[in-house]
Amino acid sequence: MSKTDKTPIVSRKTLLPFILITSLFALWGFANAVTDPMVQAFKKVLELSNSQAA
Repeated sequence: MSKTDKTPIVSRKTLLPFILITSLFALWGFANAVTDPMVQAFKKVLELSNSQAA
């Protein structure tokens, strides 16, 4: 059996920035998904029109 030298997908030098950018992208997506229901809830509670809620 011979060992194969695997090249990493992300180098060790850029691992931390890669993790940070990936995490921020996921958090951005979550925040974007949560915004629409929040606008609808605030619109209902504060009795806002569509133009005021935009």
